[in-house]
Amino acid sequence: MLIDRIVLDSWNWLRRLFWFRFNRVEEAPTEILETHRGRYGIVRRVTRDTARAVATWVYTPFRTKTQIDAGVPVRDLHLMIDHLEVVAGDRQLSYQTRRARGVNTHRIYVILCDRSPQPNDSFEGETLFSAEYMLHLPEGGRDLYALIAGKKLAELMLTRNPLKMQWDKELELLLKQILGAHWQGTISTAYRQPITVTGVILDDPGAEEIAEDPIAEDLFAAMTVVQKRRGKPSNSKQRKR
Repeated sequence: MLIDRIVLDSWNWLRRLFWFRFNRVEEAPTEILETHRGRYGIVRRVTRDTARAVATWVYTPFRTKTQIDAGVPVRDLHLMIDHLEVVAGDRQLSYQTRRARGVNTHRIYVILCDRSPQPNDSFEGETLFSAEYMLHLPEGGRDLYALIAGKKLAELMLTRNPLKMQWDKELELLLKQILGAHWQGTISTAYRQPITVTGVILDDPGAEEIAEDPIAEDLFAAMTVVQKRRGKPSNSKQRKR
């Protein structure tokens, strides 16, 4: 997989988010905008303070009582959308030039990452999917249809198990519906080979009873406290002590 600024920025953001949760840094790199309880877990739309961020959705799976008792670790799935417009320090084509030439304008990618520390205080994750698309219609702004795509993917995550979704097929079907005749049917293959790090992917709960999982219910609980001290609204519940 090609390692570029978007990849580096996203993993650095995950690192800062990871350490903030465990009080290793004071400044929150994100803010919760929406919270939804789905069939398999909690889905939240959050902010991301990177140069090209357009939309970010975080899915935290519920665990069964068996998984909780066994101490099965939780891994969050992050759906990220970035624009490919030129930013300070880059030499890439501007968004206007990309649009005029029919070059891809946005990258959509999915990262699965730990939300609890490994024994050596490290964290692990893997890129499940990453591809670039031309996401615009003549009457639309730069990010309008990328935001629509992100919202519709988040809606799918409320009823489907995101850990078992075929992201390339789901995106193709979705973008054909959104863009209609403007769908170009091309994907940048340079980003489709995943970065893989050893880790555990939670299985589909199946018929097992889903327990009330405090880790999923209190997603970003520490952040909630910080936001409320600063007078910022939050949809999360505070952890009971």
